[in-house]
Amino acid sequence: MSNHENLLSKAGLCAVLLSALFTAGALPAQTPPKPADPVTTPANKPPAAATSTTATPTAAAPTAAAPVAAAPVAAAPVATAPAAAAPVAATPTADPVDASPSAVTAPTSAVNPPGGPDKDAVLSRWSAKHLVMLYRKETEQAPNRLEPLVQTSTMALEQQFLNKQYQVLQASPEALQAMDQGPGVVVTFAPDAGLSMIYSVYGDVRPQPGVQVGIAEVRIEARVFVGATLLASEQGRGQVQTRIDSATREYGERRGFEIAAQHAATDLVTRIDDRLRRLSPEQVAQMILGDTSTATSFVLVKPPAEPAPPVPAPSVPQVAQSPSQSAPPAVQSGKRWLLSVGISDYSKGSGNTSSDLEGVAYDVAHVREVLGALGFRRENTRELFNESATVAGVRNSLAQLAAAVGPQDTVVMYISGHGSPKPFGKTGVTMPVLYDTSTSNLMDYDEIMRLFSQIPAKERIMLVDTCFAGGAATGLSTVSIGAKGASMARAGGAPDVSLLMRNVKDATGDIAVLSAARADETALDLGPPKGGLFTLSFLQGLADTRGETTLENVYRDHVWTRVTGYCANVRARGRKCQQSPVLGYQGNGNVIRLGRAD
Repeated sequence: MSNHENLLSKAGLCAVLLSALFTAGALPAQTPPKPADPVTTPANKPPAAATSTTATPTAAAPTAAAPVAAAPVAAAPVATAPAAAAPVAATPTADPVDASPSAVTAPTSAVNPPGGPDKDAVLSRWSAKHLVMLYRKETEQAPNRLEPLVQTSTMALEQQFLNKQYQVLQASPEALQAMDQGPGVVVTFAPDAGLSMIYSVYGDVRPQPGVQVGIAEVRIEARVFVGATLLASEQGRGQVQTRIDSATREYGERRGFEIAAQHAATDLVTRIDDRLRRLSPEQVAQMILGDTSTATSFVLVKPPAEPAPPVPAPSVPQVAQSPSQSAPPAVQSGKRWLLSVGISDYSKGSGNTSSDLEGVAYDVAHVREVLGALGFRRENTRELFNESATVAGVRNSLAQLAAAVGPQDTVVMYISGHGSPKPFGKTGVTMPVLYDTSTSNLMDYDEIMRLFSQIPAKERIMLVDTCFAGGAATGLSTVSIGAKGASMARAGGAPDVSLLMRNVKDATGDIAVLSAARADETALDLGPPKGGLFTLSFLQGLADTRGETTLENVYRDHVWTRVTGYCANVRARGRKCQQSPVLGYQGNGNVIRLGRAD
């Protein structure tokens, strides 16, 4: 067997592809250029128009006969990928009512489900050093993407990356326009995202005392990601002296910014490339693929094959008081605990601009009433509503439950409010918009599920009625970075249940998660007095069966039927409605019954 065959047999194809990034054939062998030096031209010896601080030649003053051409300012950023490349594929949007029949799926990967990106393909793509660049206007004072300073800097960056054998992928026009919103846009990473850079550009001219000379400076600030992992926050800086007298000021500033942008781009790309060179293949694999190969025993329940007939919205549930004559009560033991989180008055919160949801107050009341009738006593119920539904409040309540709950107990956690994609998170890793959620203070479903799964209960049920419906945040758009560039993403706010359950792979006991919708859908709030369509449908199912049937049957026969039937009725009237509830479980979570414990 040859040495090459030996390597393949021992390390596998993935390691070979990763190693390709760091070999001389994949990366240039020459020593990277040094960053631009500080300004050294004497202040009392001004240049004719603009002088590079690192190069010997100087730019001549403009003349009427032969003006120096500036870099194009209106052209779209250069990209080597074909302009017609398909945008990143969002989560499938086919109507799940027409899904093929199946009782349950086989256990799948929590992050790389069937039909997802192939591991070897992801690594192969990385070895080719594909790069997505997105300009982000961070402040109102920052230049717009189409201004000459940004266009010049963008082309300089692209040229430097091309010189180092990177392939710059083109973002879709919709994604570029969304990024123009600045900090209001949410950027997420698809499972096949490789190398990407989110950058901003700043430029100014500082006059020098006593002479008609200024220092033109360009700063390019960038956050570089490998997969969904932040590799580095870097800054490239370029400076050049330029004439600022009235006769040549306009040309001098423009030409000065062009030269300074070239230096800033060289400085920044050198820093980034140097960081990438220092990564081992194992580090790259962990950053790109993360836990995409982490399988769990989690199972997703598929809905009924038959389309649900159009139905009106369910009525406010009322639990029957007489015991069932057709089914025996569920056998239960231990205490029953309820943690309810609801946010209705977003306009009064301190950290976000979300619209109010009047139906949430009714959701919280209905949950308390229906579960209370099924044995969830008031002394074991904790409600976090509006100002108490903070990031710290949720964390503290989960910690208190972990300390108080016993191994024979049942715990239900209910969340109602707005949801949002997590900024710079994996596609599908969303977060509830809590009362004080902000860019510096947030709690995503990954963290919530990790803490919830640590509660030492026999049975744990999470009910999630969050979405992006009703305008969760003003002007919020989602751009997803993937193998083909960056594109607008169909993003709701409900969590991707498969992603959510990767945190329960080591948990004991039975766990079930019911979500109002898929991660790319919205969930309806019907307003007072009904509340959320999903919550109402689930509680009506519990009330109709008095909790004596399994969660899977409640999901199939009541939640799925009512929610999709209601949406079918809405679509029949020519309006849009797409909401597909999701149930997943581990252990025997699908057969948990919430009938009275006493």
